[in-house]
Amino acid sequence: MKIIRAETAGFCFGVRRAVDYVYKSIEDHRNERIYTLGPIIHNPQVVEDLASKGVKVLNNVDDIDDGLVIIRSHGAGPDVYERLEAKGLRFIDATCPYVTRVHKKVEEYYRQGYQIIIVGEANHPEVMGTNGWCDNTAIIVNDVDEASRLPQLDKVCVVAQTTLNGSKWEDILKILLPKVNELQIFNTICYATSQRQEEALQIAKLSTAVIVIGGRNSSNTRKLYEICHKFCDRTFLIESADEIDNLPIKPDDVVGITAGASTPDGIIEEVITKMEELNKDAQQNIEEHIDEHQEQAPLEETVDDVGVSHSDDNDNGRSDEMDFAKGLEETLVTYHVGQMVSGKVAGVSDSEIIVSLGGKQDGVIPREEMGLDEGVSPSEVFHIDDDIEAQVKKTARNEEDNLILSRKPVLLRKAWSAIEDAYNTGSNITGVVKEVIKGGILLDVNGIDVFVPASHVSDRYVKDLNVLVGKEMEVKIIEITPKRRRAVGSHKAVIEQEKWEKEEEAWANIREGLRITGKVKNVTDFGAFVDVGGVDGLIHIGDLSWGRIKHPSEVVKPGDTVDVIVLSADKENKKLSLGLKQLQPQPWDYAMDKYKVGDIVSGKVVSITSFGAFVELEPGLEGLVHISQVANKRINKVEDVLKVGDEVQVKIMDVRPEEHRISLSIKEAQDDSDDNSEGKCSRPRADREERNHHTPISHQEDGGVTLGDIYPDMKDKF
Repeated sequence: MKIIRAETAGFCFGVRRAVDYVYKSIEDHRNERIYTLGPIIHNPQVVEDLASKGVKVLNNVDDIDDGLVIIRSHGAGPDVYERLEAKGLRFIDATCPYVTRVHKKVEEYYRQGYQIIIVGEANHPEVMGTNGWCDNTAIIVNDVDEASRLPQLDKVCVVAQTTLNGSKWEDILKILLPKVNELQIFNTICYATSQRQEEALQIAKLSTAVIVIGGRNSSNTRKLYEICHKFCDRTFLIESADEIDNLPIKPDDVVGITAGASTPDGIIEEVITKMEELNKDAQQNIEEHIDEHQEQAPLEETVDDVGVSHSDDNDNGRSDEMDFAKGLEETLVTYHVGQMVSGKVAGVSDSEIIVSLGGKQDGVIPREEMGLDEGVSPSEVFHIDDDIEAQVKKTARNEEDNLILSRKPVLLRKAWSAIEDAYNTGSNITGVVKEVIKGGILLDVNGIDVFVPASHVSDRYVKDLNVLVGKEMEVKIIEITPKRRRAVGSHKAVIEQEKWEKEEEAWANIREGLRITGKVKNVTDFGAFVDVGGVDGLIHIGDLSWGRIKHPSEVVKPGDTVDVIVLSADKENKKLSLGLKQLQPQPWDYAMDKYKVGDIVSGKVVSITSFGAFVELEPGLEGLVHISQVANKRINKVEDVLKVGDEVQVKIMDVRPEEHRISLSIKEAQDDSDDNSEGKCSRPRADREERNHHTPISHQEDGGVTLGDIYPDMKDKF
C-alpha cells in the first residue's frame, strides 16, 4: 500500500488562530463564562472538548448577559458588534484575516453604490456575516444555474466565500461577465483553500482510494470530498480514525489522505498512524502468501519496497504516477532562513501582520519584527492587500503553522541603499541622534548608524553634544564604506549649503530702495547686523533713529524682527547697508505744525555747550536754549544750572524747519509760570509777542543771540 499525504491538510491559519484564542481564554479567564457565537469550527471533536472545559455555544447575542464572547473565524456582520457593545459585553474577535478582507471590500463598494454578489452558500455563517456588511442586500449565487437566472445589472462587485471551489468560481464568473455593465471582481478565495483543493485534486488523480478527514458539517471538507470524488470514485469522508475499519481499503491501493481546514492535527495523525499499521499488516500478509506459493507457480507479480503490487505490464504506468507524485511534492514551495520573500498583507493586528506568500504556508511578522517606531500602530502603516517584502527568520512552524518573518533586514537594506544614493547624488538624508560617542555622534538613519564628527555637527562650536540626543538632524553623506555599511555625515555641510542657497536667492532679489523684513542677529557699538533672508546687512547707528542714541541697543536687540530699507547694495563685495529710521516720519517735516512760537512744552537736556543747552523735544527734534535764556539771572556756565538728562519746561521762541533750527527759552517759560502762580491774569499772547517784538532775539548760525540784544542800552559801546 502506498500512502500519499497532503502537505496542506488540516488547520488553516484562521481556524488555528480562532481555536487558540478559545483555549487561551479558558486559561486567562478561569472564573468567567466563555461563549462562542456558533461552533468555533465545524469539528465535533474540538467542540465537544471545549464544551467539557465550560465553553458554551450560542448563536444569538441576545441570549448572553455576561461573560466573554468569542466571534469565530467565520466572522459576523456589523450588527453583531453593535449589539455586543450595546450590552456592554467583552468580546474577542477571532475573525480570520482573509474573511475580514472580504468584509472591507464589500463595505467599500457597497458605499460606492455597487450591487454586491457573493458566490457561496447562502446559509454558510461566513456568507451570512459578509452579507451584513452591505446591509444584507447581497445577491447570493452558489452555482451556474442561479447565476444564469440573474437579470442584466449595472454596477456589480463580486466576491467569493473564502472556502469556495476554484472551478465553480471561474464558471460563475463566465456567466456574470456578459450580464453586468461594470463588474469589479475580487477573488477572495483563501489561498490556503485553493492550495488545499488543488493538492487534493492532484492526489485524487494519483490514488485508487482517497480519505478526506473532517467534520461532515464543514463546508470546506465537503468541497474537498467533491473534488476528490470527481477523479476517484473510491473517496471516503471520515471524522475520526475509528471509521477506518469500515472502509473497503485493499492492500494494493494507493491511498491519498487530505483533511479539511477545521480538522485538528491530532485527528490527522491518528488516521495516518492507523493507515500505516494497516499497511504494515498487509505487507506482512503478502510476504507470507508469497513464501507459501513461490514453489508452486512462477512469479507473475513483483512487490515493490513500499508494498504496492503491480505486474510487469503496468509497471511503467505506475512508475509514471509515482514520479508525478514526487514532482508534485517538489513543486511545493519551501523556504530557508535568510530568504527574501514577497507577498500581500492578509491581516493586521497590534501584535502581528499576516502575509499571504502564495505558497503552502503563510507568514507572520510579529510586532517586534515590523520595524515600527514606538507608539506607531501597525494599522496606520499596513493595510489589507498591500504588497510587502520580508525575510524568513524561522522556518520551523510555530503553533500557527506559519513562517516567522522580519521586515528589519529589508528596511536596513533599503536604508543603506538610500544612503548610497544620497552619497552618489549629493543629496541630504535625515536621521535621529542616537548617542554621543568619542569624537562625535551617531545618527540613526532608518536603522543604519551614520557617524557625524564633532567638527561637522554644526557651523559653530557645540559645547555639549548630549543636548542633541533624540533630535532629528539632516546630514550630507561625505564618506561611505559599502562592504561594512559604514557612513560619515556632515550637518555642517548642510548648514553651509542652505546658507549659500539662501544668500544667492536673497542677493538676486535685493535692490536699492527695497523695503524688506529681517531679524536682528547681533548688536555692536556702531550698529546692528540684520539677516534679510540669508544676507546680513548693517544698520549703522546713525540710521537706527532720528533721535540721539548712545548705543544701538536702545532701539533694537538680537532676535527682533524689523522692517528696513536697502540704502545701498554691493553684490560683488557682498556688502549691504540698511536703514531703519528712513521708514519713520522725519520730525522736521511736521515741526512747524506741531510746535508754535509762544508754546510752552517739555523737553530733555541732551547736550551742553559753552553757549547753551540742546533740549530734545522728541526723538530727532532738538532746539537750542541759549545761555542767556537758561535762567532769570546772569550765569557764567550752563552747567551751573543744568545737567544732561534734566527734564525742563521751555518756550518756543522761533521755528525754522527748513534750517532744522528751533530757538527755546527756559527763562521765558519760567516767567509765564510765575505770572500764573501769583494769581495774575496772563497777558494775551499778542501782548507777549509784542513784548518780544520790542526785545528781538537775533538767531545766529549757532542758534545764539548777540550782547546787543541782551543789553540794548549799551549797544553803542559794543
